[in-house]
Amino acid sequence: MMSTEIDSPNAHRTQTPAKVYFGKYSPDRIGSTICGLLNTNGGQIIIGVDSSGQVRGLPDACALRTHVTNEVLPRIRPEASVSVTVQSISDKSCVVLDVPPGTGLPYAYKDRIFHRGESLVKLAGSAQIGELISKSAAMANRWERHVAIGVDEEDLDDREIDMTKAQAFPRSSQSLISDNRDFLASLGLIEAGLVHNGAVVLFHKQASRILPQTRVRAVAFRTNDLKDLVDNRVFEGHAFALYEQIESFLRRNLPVASVLPDNSSVRRDTPAYPWGAMREGVMNALTHRDYAAFDGQLSIQIKPAQIEIWNPGRLPEGMTVNDLPHGNVSRPTNPDIAHVFFLRGLIERVGIGTQRIVQECQAAGLPDPVWELRAGGVSLTLRLPESPLSERQMTFLRVAHPLRTVTAAEYSTLFTPHISRSNGQRELTELVNMGFLVREGKGTATTYRRTNKLR
Repeated sequence: MMSTEIDSPNAHRTQTPAKVYFGKYSPDRIGSTICGLLNTNGGQIIIGVDSSGQVRGLPDACALRTHVTNEVLPRIRPEASVSVTVQSISDKSCVVLDVPPGTGLPYAYKDRIFHRGESLVKLAGSAQIGELISKSAAMANRWERHVAIGVDEEDLDDREIDMTKAQAFPRSSQSLISDNRDFLASLGLIEAGLVHNGAVVLFHKQASRILPQTRVRAVAFRTNDLKDLVDNRVFEGHAFALYEQIESFLRRNLPVASVLPDNSSVRRDTPAYPWGAMREGVMNALTHRDYAAFDGQLSIQIKPAQIEIWNPGRLPEGMTVNDLPHGNVSRPTNPDIAHVFFLRGLIERVGIGTQRIVQECQAAGLPDPVWELRAGGVSLTLRLPESPLSERQMTFLRVAHPLRTVTAAEYSTLFTPHISRSNGQRELTELVNMGFLVREGKGTATTYRRTNKLR
């Protein structure tokens, strides 16, 4: 009986996602281990680190990643959202596989079913296979697999489906399926010609007509007075249309500084918040929201010093908001929807989106993000540092390199939307008084030079 050791401090706790180390590459051992983790609680496989924890590295990590993607994963059925990346560990290249808990149980590698025991991945016996089938039957009852009454395949957006097939390569062998019906069936979105709720969320041309809870409410406030609205929208459509509308709303309402780098004629736009963090926050909300909650819709609020993204639903059992900043193996509420987002490249490595949000905020000099359970949902709040400076001033200081000079007229047009020259003059004077800028020249020839002061 083939078995693979799981080298993890928590290996004896079968409810815990495993971490498996391989000092050398063995395709069949990797394949059977992926299969075993999919059939239990997921985990992470690291190739290039031996069982003692010593980092050996791989001389051909990129080629190995390609081999795993093209030769090992296609032999696992049904297909799963396994992420394969090359990462540097102790300055050595390793291949890391993030394996979520499977949602299409049971999984097989080369027509053999494996499962994770207390400390081994091994061939499943009849008892384990029976348990997997029973578990699969229970999971099949989830909301996204329910039939959407009154919806036909013709109601779905063929353009988005074709785009999904095109962008799925090389993530999925399913991208080779030419017929849209067969493609959607392979993703669990339709069955016997019946369209599932998940397909409506992802591809229906008028999703909100069928499922009103798919709408997104987006509001921007000029001040902390919640009556002082500057933008108020309700977005409708399938998930990809919603994402585009949300992105446009954020870019329209968040301060953006345009900087002309040295020795370059190309302007660089920098938003007040790191776009990577906002993108991850939006995708997490679209992926994990409770679409079965008819009285809930995703909400986005932009206030002078913070942005909040709220989605209906709750965290997976056993997970708290304190776990989110550290990232973990993903357990999405809507695995079919999450898999399509993965194929589209909108989510990359499984389960690390929240960790990336933290890293993006720290790199931008922002406070750590805050997650809360509130009003029957999960909220994410990104904040600007507490400062007497305006968002425009803080954004300008982040992107303006030392010794850079700017006039009042130039400063006023750096931002979208533009501000008046008098406001620009006032904000520059405040920065001079705080030591961030030095005023040079007089009258219309006055310029402001950036100092080395950071705080």
